[in-house]
Parts: sequence; structure tokens; C-alpha cells
Amino acid sequence: MDLRSFLNCCYLCVTVSSASLLNGGKKNVFVLNKTVGGEVNLSCIYNSSREISLLYVQTVAEKPEFLNGFHSKNTEPSERFKNRTSLDALKQSVKLWDLHVRDEGNYTCIVKYKDTLVETVTTMHHLKVTARYSKPSVEAVMDGEGACHLSCSSAGGYPHAWPQWTLPPTLNWTAVSATNQSSVQDPDTLLYTVSSSMVLTVNQPFKVNCSVGGATSHLVEVCTINLREDPTATDPRVVVACLFIAFLLVVVLIMVAVKVMKTSRRRSAAPPDVAEAKELDLLT
Repeated sequence: MDLRSFLNCCYLCVTVSSASLLNGGKKNVFVLNKTVGGEVNLSCIYNSSREISLLYVQTVAEKPEFLNGFHSKNTEPSERFKNRTSLDALKQSVKLWDLHVRDEGNYTCIVKYKDTLVETVTTMHHLKVTARYSKPSVEAVMDGEGACHLSCSSAGGYPHAWPQWTLPPTLNWTAVSATNQSSVQDPDTLLYTVSSSMVLTVNQPFKVNCSVGGATSHLVEVCTINLREDPTATDPRVVVACLFIAFLLVVVLIMVAVKVMKTSRRRSAAPPDVAEAKELDLLT
């Protein structure tokens, strides 16, 4: 911004501030909830039947930053609002797009009528910018001691929020260690990446989910393998194999018994003379 534009902006700020102090101003306040990357219309409420000489939208701060508007003098948006604002054709609102977390705060639209030097109308806006967290990712690992290590993480959210776990109310569990939480804020976007982890001992698999700022993970079954199995317990596969072998032995014994019985019956049914002839042959 060159010196002339800077002086014009200073002149406008002084003129508006002085007029507001003298008149007390008529104020309309609006609360706006928007998301990162979206857009917002900062409306200016005034009597449109009267001709205006100034419409000025700026931040409310120790050092106000100009967004957009018009005046008899040339005006330019502040550096961080360049190429992100426009004044509508009816001169009733200023649009701000590609919203950032840093855009959150208070804004004012000040209108001055042509037919008076002191009367102004001020419209106040409180802009709240949020960002939805990504769908949380849940991971679970069983260690060699049979403890279940759970972790949940989510990124890209604002404002700050901690992960919340949802465990089955009937689950019998014991916390091995306290819940560990961490968060990192991106210095440029101001968005957060958060995570939570805990270690539990459980006696059965269970389903769990995790939520962060309105985003919820899928219901995940975790800790499905318990490494601390009872060493005295019998593997079901061994039991089945033993039963199968026993069945085969019974079948074989039955077959042998049936064969022996058939042989005995054949001998008892043979004619006597044949039996005697066999005995004589054996004697001679």
C-alpha cells in the first residue's frame, strides 16, 4: 500500500470513529458460524432509501484491518484480505471467502449518510470459524503380557478437542496405565492433530469407537487374540482328533468281531463224516 492510500485509510478510520463517538451509533449485532475454506457475508444494515457516502467493513482490533467498501477516496483491502473480498452490487454486504482460522473474530460495518455529518449506522459481526476433524483412526495391539494397547488419532480440526473413547458398559477391564493424550497445532493453519492412547487388560474381545469434535470412527472389534492363554487348557482340535481315532478303533474292533463270529459259524455247520475223514487222514 502506497503512502497516499495509507493516509486515506487513516482519514476514513478517524472520520468513522469520531462520528460513532459523537452519535453513539445504531448497532446491530450478528453471530456467524462458518467453516475453514468457506465464505461469509458481512451484512450492513441501514436505511437504503437514504443515500450513503461511506460503507466501511473492517476488523475490530487495536489496529483495524480494512476488508472492503467504498468512499470518495480510493480504498484498498489490507494485505491478508486481498483477493478474498468483494462488495455486492447493492452495497449492502461484503463477502469474504477462503476462510482461515485466523479470520475468526469481530468485524464491523460502518455506514455514513450523505445528508448528515455525524449520524452513522454500525453493524457488528462475531465470526466463529471451525474445522471438522478427520474420521478418527483406531488401532489395537496385544502385547506378550496379554495387555491391549489402544490408540486413536484425528487431524485437521479446530477448535481444540480431545478424543473420547466409548467402551462397552458390560466390559470387564482394568487400566494398566493412565490415558495418554497429545496434540500438535499447525503454526500456519492453526489446525490441530490430536491423539489418545491407553492400555487395558481384558478377558474377551470387544468393540470400541472413538470420537473427536463430532467426528466418530467406525465401531471396531479389538483385542481378538488373548496371548495369555491357560497353559493347562486342551486345544479343541486335539480333542476332535482323539475322538476320531477312537471311533476308527471301535469300527475296526467291530469288523474283527463280526469276522470271527462268521468263521465260528461255518465250522459248526460242517457235516460229521467230513470231520471224521479229516481226523483219519491226520492219524495215517
